[in-house]
Amino acid sequence: MKLLNKADPNKRPVPFTDDWDVVGTLGEGSFGEVKLLVHRQQHDSVAVKIMCFDGRENRMDAAKREACVLRNLKHRNVISSIGHRIERNTLYLFLEYASEGELYDRIGNPDVGMPIGQAQYFFQQLIAGVDYIHSKGITHRDLKPENVLIAEGEVLKISDFGMATVFRNKRGIERMLETRCGTLPYVAPEVLLGPYHAQPVDIWSCGVVLVAMLVGQLPWDSPTEECKAFARWSKMADCSSSPWHKIHEVPLSLLKMILTCDPLSRITMDYIKKHAWLTQNISDDHCSRTGTNSKLTCNFESWSCSKKSKDHGQAVYMSQPPQYSREKRFSPDCDPDNESTKRPRTDTTGISFSQPTNLDNLLLSSQAICSQTSTTSLEKLVKRMTRLSFHIGLTDSLAKVEEACILMGMQPTCSSNQITVSTVDSRRNTLIFKVAAYQMNSSILLDFRLSKGDGLDFKRMFLKLKALLSPHIKQAQDPKQPSNSRAEPASAV
Repeated sequence: MKLLNKADPNKRPVPFTDDWDVVGTLGEGSFGEVKLLVHRQQHDSVAVKIMCFDGRENRMDAAKREACVLRNLKHRNVISSIGHRIERNTLYLFLEYASEGELYDRIGNPDVGMPIGQAQYFFQQLIAGVDYIHSKGITHRDLKPENVLIAEGEVLKISDFGMATVFRNKRGIERMLETRCGTLPYVAPEVLLGPYHAQPVDIWSCGVVLVAMLVGQLPWDSPTEECKAFARWSKMADCSSSPWHKIHEVPLSLLKMILTCDPLSRITMDYIKKHAWLTQNISDDHCSRTGTNSKLTCNFESWSCSKKSKDHGQAVYMSQPPQYSREKRFSPDCDPDNESTKRPRTDTTGISFSQPTNLDNLLLSSQAICSQTSTTSLEKLVKRMTRLSFHIGLTDSLAKVEEACILMGMQPTCSSNQITVSTVDSRRNTLIFKVAAYQMNSSILLDFRLSKGDGLDFKRMFLKLKALLSPHIKQAQDPKQPSNSRAEPASAV
């Protein structure tokens, strides 16, 4: 099975199977990549998450566990799993392609947030998706804007289930969880203290996501008393300081109930759905509320997942890239129904695509992003606001970006027609983003995408870079109205 050359992600499409081409890299994680596949005749799109085991059984078990969790989830606001395949030391997890980008990118300006009607619209969908996940006895444990995608029709999709686990079995028996996991600004305080209930943890994270949507900033760096912003909130729910004074009293009343430090006193999903802010009709010009039966990017019904390839090691033909693996049965540890009554395993590493290697402490101050990003044809580019169009040539465009990055104290590395930039965010955690160049008719399109770190800080850095590069900008590419011109990968330099 041939894949795109990792060193040159902007080559023309290459075969993945007999009928599917890899047209670009969407993201990368701790031990794998996400690539975009397009059907050669039908032009359907699907994302494939490629997880390599390198002979390590613990990674294989973790990848199978994630595939198994997704297989049990079917909801409009949860990213759809189409199937998976295993070849040698690699698991291919085929997922619905969310072409409208990440939730954090909808926060137009950091420290400002998105229109309140749009925030309500997305939060309603987030709550619907999380409530469904909980109804299946599963908890996500790493909800944040970088793990929430937007599909066609403004449909929100919860993604990246690498840290998910089962907390309730089919008999309704729930277990306490012990593994510390998540991303620090979004994690609930009880996760750091010991055994915790599953559902309140995700509810807390939803609250922090809502704060980010409403005001474009996070309320604290971590939910600990050492963090002054959190300490003020936990002691008196101080609403006179930033960001709380920016939030209207009705959504603020909801946030006070969600971000209650005592998990037993925290509001439940049933009461969240009945809260006045969720039930009132809020609209604004920036909120597109299309029908609930929006057309998906890919026609899943046309795919027959019941057929088997003659040889598991060979390509799957026609419209079946996501053939379920029948090579061997999942072990009990990978089966959500069997795992639910067991204590969390703490003797493995590399549990998921986007997790760190130490399972005993999965807390992340920043996390590798499985972002849905750049491709080699304009019509398949994820719609984002972090694009610039230059009126100068390719070599000069990349040179100007490098100069601006260095001026801001960042470390750019240029390879082919792509720049990888390494820096730190406002919490001194690693932040990496990439800049890909595309040759337009008479200009160069520069596509900035987050690879690792906090999405809001990435947006702040992009705006500073945009200001420095303003003399060379032809026009800012409108992510909602891509040009009719066809973009081709810029030549290597």
